Amino acid sequence: MVCDGLVFPNNFTFPFLINACAKLSSVKSGEVIHCCVIKSGYESDIFIRNSLIHLYANFGNLDCAEQVFGGSCERDIVAFNSMINGYARHGRPTDAFRLFGEIRYSDVKPDEFTIVSLLSACSVLNDVNAGKQIHVLMYKNLGIDGCNVLLRSALVDMYAKCGVMRLAERVFSSMGNNRTTTTAWSSMVSGYARCGQIEIARRLFDEMVERDLVSWTIMIGAYTQAGRYSEALGLFAEMEGEGIKPDEVILVAALSASAKLGALCIGERLHNQYIKDELFGQNLILTTATVDMYAKCGSIDIAFDIFKGVQEKTVFLYNAMIHGFAQHGRSEAAMKLYKEMESAVHQVEPQIEHYCCLVDLLGRSGHVKEAYDFIQKMPFDANSVIWRSLLGSCHIHGNIEMGEIAAKRLLEMDPNHGARYVVLSNMLTDANRWEDAGRVRELMEDRGIVKPPGWSYIEANGTLHSFQASKKSHSQSKEIDLMLEDMATQLKSAGYIPDTTHVLFDIDEEEKETVVTYHSEKLALAYGLINLDPQATIRIVKNLRICADCHSAFKLCSKLYTREIVVRDTIRFHHFKNGLCSCKDFW
Repeated sequence: MVCDGLVFPNNFTFPFLINACAKLSSVKSGEVIHCCVIKSGYESDIFIRNSLIHLYANFGNLDCAEQVFGGSCERDIVAFNSMINGYARHGRPTDAFRLFGEIRYSDVKPDEFTIVSLLSACSVLNDVNAGKQIHVLMYKNLGIDGCNVLLRSALVDMYAKCGVMRLAERVFSSMGNNRTTTTAWSSMVSGYARCGQIEIARRLFDEMVERDLVSWTIMIGAYTQAGRYSEALGLFAEMEGEGIKPDEVILVAALSASAKLGALCIGERLHNQYIKDELFGQNLILTTATVDMYAKCGSIDIAFDIFKGVQEKTVFLYNAMIHGFAQHGRSEAAMKLYKEMESAVHQVEPQIEHYCCLVDLLGRSGHVKEAYDFIQKMPFDANSVIWRSLLGSCHIHGNIEMGEIAAKRLLEMDPNHGARYVVLSNMLTDANRWEDAGRVRELMEDRGIVKPPGWSYIEANGTLHSFQASKKSHSQSKEIDLMLEDMATQLKSAGYIPDTTHVLFDIDEEEKETVVTYHSEKLALAYGLINLDPQATIRIVKNLRICADCHSAFKLCSKLYTREIVVRDTIRFHHFKNGLCSCKDFW
């Protein structure tokens, strides 16, 4: 039309053009149209100005929105609503309330969209008292009958996000048949999930008539954050079965769950199906999650190949790769990458993960005192990972004095964590300090603390199988028993002697050998030897630190059965191959 030159745009044309830019999320095109508006002399038209304010505010360009809003001689509720909504959505909730104060002293009357934006601002501020005041104002201005589904859904969302589920439930119940709206249901599911009441959240989720991507994201994310990774992946598979394509947020949650469980096949499928071709290298959040998944599932070389293929690397991507190398015992690679990060990414401040790597390096090489001194000089307090790393170093190198200091700090941080007591007791036992080891065990009993049961996971054909020490609940328990007998025979022939040092039951030596035979990681290994292809790597994830006996047995099994075995315990990865372990007997 412009090129033709016969007809020129007018005040009716520009609002449609600006709204088209908003639909396309094209702020730059909107700026071009804005210039045309000024050149055409329509800058004072209220409908055009409102469209421009909405465009800029909706996409967070609040400075431009304020300029247009401030230059308006006439402001109606549409302009005010666009600005208040922009402030609420883009991190300036106090400005939303400031502007609302201006409305109250003007001739403009707030409407339902004003209330919805203000409730959103209350959610951002986590200010339930302000939310209650808006709730009262809503009834005053609109009456109970005037509170439609949109307003009630916004109220449910505000109370749920502020964690006041009693009030959220009350408003939700008052909606009657209108509760079927996806927004209200999603808010309730999200609220209960955020409060840690996942069972209630799941019940509401299952009762939803229509579940959109937001509700799936909330529920899968809640399971992941609660450490219920198997349920998160199970729900993800259910979502796929309903034909819903995951977005970035859900994929990150599913990759995280796969990483935590060591579910390589599942993570690999997610990568190949949703990420590899469409988003690789462009979406750095997904790329980082993918690198982290491969590293935590034991495929550190694949993780590094993906890492090297990214041109513009972020600090988060470097952190994922450095942490991966550290977990796999590849300390030199971790340090090399850290130096590369310092030179390539400007203004990088070392984070706690980097300090943890250095503590691990010093401790691993026997410089336990230097590692402790380094911890004392750190610019922030050491976390449990750092103290646990130091405790592991003390255990291996027999530094009881430093070990007791590390154990004390760990117990101060988490006095109910049974594994901490067990490591300290075992270290004292190794040093023949039987009475002190006994006192640690008595302290556990007095506090009612029990050692967490040993669990090991192994993945086969996309399905996770879990094993608990001495439990025979698996469907293939008979075949596993036979394989354990074969393993015991072969190990004995190779000169293996079971290490029963830390079996503290009052039973004879033969029974102690039976106890260590049925450790969860050995059950998982037996399952892997039975069911996995002879050429496939056997990957096991353990929820505790692998014991000395299993570590020795796995080294020999890797040679006897000509298998590569990868075990991820709470400390690091162990790559067993040809009778050797990548940790060089340090873990």
